[in-house]
Amino acid sequence: SLLTKNPKRALDLIGKIDDKARAATLTDILYRRRLDKELKGGDLDVAAGFVERISSPMVKTSGWANLASAYFKKGQIADGGKAAEAGIKLIEKIEANDRPGAYFGMAVLLSTTDPGESSVMLEKGIKNLNKLDPLDTWPVRATLEIELSCPNSGKSFSSWGADFSNSD
Repeated sequence: SLLTKNPKRALDLIGKIDDKARAATLTDILYRRRLDKELKGGDLDVAAGFVERISSPMVKTSGWANLASAYFKKGQIADGGKAAEAGIKLIEKIEANDRPGAYFGMAVLLSTTDPGESSVMLEKGIKNLNKLDPLDTWPVRATLEIELSCPNSGKSFSSWGADFSNSD
């Protein structure tokens, strides 16, 4: 697609869109795709630059979480912690229905590198979930994809935030 094969041209075309909200959404999609490409290629410094350019708090939080996960996989715990912290700072800017899942996703991300902060994220997720009107709480979905693995074990686990169903 034009977004991945010729991002400069895609940005030029997006710049011609009169509806600024739609243009911002398309720009975020472009940067998110470029971020994903850099994460797969392993150039985490370039990937961080694309996260910085994203305007949507939810997409940006997800980007920071994915970048943190990539740093953790490389054993760069301090850099991963900084990326996770950048994502955590944005969670309160996310729509209320999406906050619990974002906090739960961060709890999973930090569970092996910072168990104390992971517990804080879990508590905040529960607190935010309890603030929601029961009619508004279902479904809660987060788009944070987090992969955990044990060094030298060849085993890994992936989580994509949280989904909840109404029990009524």
